[in-house]
Amino acid sequence: MEGSICEAYIIEETVTFCSHYFESHVHSRITRLLRNDDGGELSQEISIFNCLDRPYGKCRSRFLNDEEMKVVTNYVLNNCDEVQPYIK
Repeated sequence: MEGSICEAYIIEETVTFCSHYFESHVHSRITRLLRNDDGGELSQEISIFNCLDRPYGKCRSRFLNDEEMKVVTNYVLNNCDEVQPYIK
């Protein structure tokens, strides 16, 4: 039993290593697109909101409470490149 587990692990590692050298048209676990990437364009103009992830599931809306709003504002101001010149 342990021999087959070791063999399976070695085969998986070998295939993963070799997949780095496959031609570009060969899809593997390493070269496949991200799960939620639909290939769409990045539409946000503010750098902090540019990401390749796409929404998943049913859309829900809600208002942030005061504490959540403070946390979000702080995060954006500290991590957004476009804001840095104004902070200085």
